[in-house]
Amino acid sequence: MGKKRKKPNYMRGNPYISRKKEREALSSYWRYSYLKTDVTDILEADISKQNRSWGARGYYIATLHVCRQCGKDFRFTAQEQKLWFEEYGFFIDAYPGCCLECRREKRKQKAIKHRYDAYQTEEDGKLSIDQCKELADLIMELFGPDLDEKKRNRYNHMMNRISREERE
Repeated sequence: MGKKRKKPNYMRGNPYISRKKEREALSSYWRYSYLKTDVTDILEADISKQNRSWGARGYYIATLHVCRQCGKDFRFTAQEQKLWFEEYGFFIDAYPGCCLECRREKRKQKAIKHRYDAYQTEEDGKLSIDQCKELADLIMELFGPDLDEKKRNRYNHMMNRISREERE
């Protein structure tokens, strides 16, 4: 009976990639040996476009992660890595902590917060009715029904002003 083979920490399955190319890709970046990788998704990297202090990635290989926010498993695909490291200029050792859906939700919440913050500098009396409606919606979307006293007063002020304008 033969020796038991150690199970690799990556997924096999792409018949178009030779084992030699798999080994070459996996050894092209030191961190691949510590991550769960999916060698069915490999792209060759353009080293000249990478932001790095030392050592480059010769290939992008899809890696498997767990989302810190929702706990789901997700793949950081080779195409996403190429975009991050060559187009956006992210540092070569960066990895997403959250899945794509959670990252989109975070960006959406950040944009809402940015719009809300723009109203923080303006006096409420100078706002148009449309701006009052938007501000009231932003307050409820950001903070929900559990508002502190200051935000509750501001929300009530906006709603009273809107109702007065609609009656007139």
